[in-house]
Amino acid sequence: MFRTAGWISPVVLVDGMAAGVWSHERSGGRVGVTISPWKPLTAVQKRQLGEDADRLGSFLGAPATVSYGG
Repeated sequence: MFRTAGWISPVVLVDGMAAGVWSHERSGGRVGVTISPWKPLTAVQKRQLGEDADRLGSFLGAPATVSYGG
């Protein structure tokens, strides 16, 4: 997703549709994943996104934590 000033944000996909954006940051030996959905997510969708964050953390070699922004 292209944003102001040429920033590119990774997109959250839910059932093949764009449903928000996400970002990550390493801090204190962890990977913090912030998800900013455009509409409320179901418990199942949040669980699935948590699993995706865990895979990202595994790839980056650090445990992941998920938070939700607006």
